[in-house]
Amino acid sequence: MSQFTDPEHAHSALITIDVQCDTLDGEAFEIPGTSAILPRIGRLAAVFRSRVAPIVHVVRLYLPDDSNVDPCRRELVHQGVRRVLTRSSGSQIAPQLLPSSSHELNADILLRGGV
Repeated sequence: MSQFTDPEHAHSALITIDVQCDTLDGEAFEIPGTSAILPRIGRLAAVFRSRVAPIVHVVRLYLPDDSNVDPCRRELVHQGVRRVLTRSSGSQIAPQLLPSSSHELNADILLRGGV
């Protein structure tokens, strides 16, 4: 590390991508190794929360008519795989990353472009 590469913790945000229940090991949209790393990401998220630092979860939410499925997943969907559907348990963020089990994604707000 140097003055040019030292992290600026006061100006940092945690960004997670593809850590929804349907992307965990053994699921249809599995990203191998995600389940194994979840405890570490969960501890990191807890540190960010304790410092009141921003956490951004980038998620996929597919509509039931498949109209918004991204190109890299279309083949799976056309083969009948139905995952990260709006309002499904699989579309939710992995519980290990949340402060409590009562937190759920609001698909209506997210699909309208809100946060």
